[in-house]
Amino acid sequence: MSEQDDPPASPAPSSTSSPAEVAEKILKRNIVNIVRKVQEGRTLSNTELAVVQGVADTDEPETPTGLLFVQNQTDLARELGVNRKTIQRWLKVEGCPPTASDGRYNVLDWRKWATENNLKVSEGEGAGDSKLKLEARRLLLNNSRLEFDLAVRRGEYTHNDDVEAMFVMMVQNAKKVLLALPSNASPQVVGLSVPEAEIRLREIVDEALAQLQRQWTD
Repeated sequence: MSEQDDPPASPAPSSTSSPAEVAEKILKRNIVNIVRKVQEGRTLSNTELAVVQGVADTDEPETPTGLLFVQNQTDLARELGVNRKTIQRWLKVEGCPPTASDGRYNVLDWRKWATENNLKVSEGEGAGDSKLKLEARRLLLNNSRLEFDLAVRRGEYTHNDDVEAMFVMMVQNAKKVLLALPSNASPQVVGLSVPEAEIRLREIVDEALAQLQRQWTD
């Protein structure tokens, strides 16, 4: 029931922006567009649903920009909530986390190392659900409601009041048919032997059940 599968619009990366800054801008822009779309009463496309579902379902600890690796000391300093000079000083400490083979810094390893060495860093969002995860789950819930409302308007669901009325009518019809069985069957079994009467009674019950089935399916 989703709209046409168009990917969310993203801002063009600036030549002066760091990878972390570009990722943060894209993420914020996409979330803003998705929130606005749901607020306007439009359902999300498959691509948008995948983006939101991915954020809502992730079990990975988060950093302020959602990055686990950064390219340089400036980005690492921002993720840890310190300045670049502090990072340069920590790099000289024996036992600090090594860089990856491609030269990137693992933010989680650095945060863990700093915490274990009683070095002050900003708190990450891994201890609980982040605001981004909560927002993603709220968007999924609102989108489900929109899709359900659309399905109701298309006649794909039946209102509870209508279902209840149909059930009451079916019970009343069944009661009427069943209560009529003795008076209808009695004249038809008079003078018959017991085996013949049993056969006729079964036929009468089958006819009553068939009558109820026709009423319920019409």
